Amino acid sequence: MAAIRQYLSNQQLVEERIFEQAGRLLQYFQDQSGKDFDPARILTESVANVIGLITFGKYFDSSNADFEELLQLNIKGFTDIETIAQNFFLDFFPVAKYFPVRSYQSVQKLMGRIFEILRHQLMIQEKDFDPTEKIDSLTGGLLKERIAAENAEAGAVDEASILSDEFVINSMEDMFGAGYETTSTTLRWTIAYLVHHPQCQTEIQNQLDEVVGRDRMPGLDDRPRLPLVQATIMEALRLGNVAEAALPHYTMKDTLLAGYRVPKDTVVFVNLMNVHLDPNCWENPNSFNPHRHIDADGQLITNSGNFLPFSAGRRVCAGESLAKVSLV
Repeated sequence: MAAIRQYLSNQQLVEERIFEQAGRLLQYFQDQSGKDFDPARILTESVANVIGLITFGKYFDSSNADFEELLQLNIKGFTDIETIAQNFFLDFFPVAKYFPVRSYQSVQKLMGRIFEILRHQLMIQEKDFDPTEKIDSLTGGLLKERIAAENAEAGAVDEASILSDEFVINSMEDMFGAGYETTSTTLRWTIAYLVHHPQCQTEIQNQLDEVVGRDRMPGLDDRPRLPLVQATIMEALRLGNVAEAALPHYTMKDTLLAGYRVPKDTVVFVNLMNVHLDPNCWENPNSFNPHRHIDADGQLITNSGNFLPFSAGRRVCAGESLAKVSLV
């Protein structure tokens, strides 16, 4: 988390990463000259490039030989129904890895190749890493944190061991694997909703013209003055429900939840989609309406207890801040 915050604090660098791909997207749309086209692939590649550049640095994007393979392996892991079902099964029955289960071997092979690519990339980054230089990637931030832990006195051994190669590799895959697929899918949902709500398109364009104009790209500093743009993304997250449920958690002690007893060490899933589509929480929950996220003063509503696309609490999605920067 410290590495993510440190990286995102460099707003100019983050904007450079995003602007490059945003320009590529705009050019692609213009090149279609009004013809019908499916934006799925270009969106996925553009978002993956942003996540790759942010996570690994300027030398790991679609120009890298391993990038396309890593992208396709992650797409299979997130979109192949059979693979997803196998992973779900193994989450509940990890003992299955000790048996000759074909599904486990398939998932193991896929993840093994992913980690092989990432391990090679980490070796390159470790070889070239200079802790005295400015950090230009999240991986660089993690490496810098590890060096700081190794050089510290009290508690250095424990903290440095946490930032082992295996931890860094898993963190790299978390950011790349989860970050680009969910972001690109959210953008596809947003486009799909806007296609069916042209009036919302007009309102967004009017707000962009008023705040930004047409002579420059909007920047991160413009976000507070673009509540409708942010509200539209929020509504796509709420109604699209890219993540229908939060990752499984364990209860750390016996507890009561809404009158139900939940014993210690119970696996708990939070049904995020149920909250987002609950008529008791939202008026006309199945309708696309970005204005539900804007108050009477025209300000963005950011403290709704019913909006949980990144889950909530101490175990909220670690990539929330990165996702918001990439989406808006």
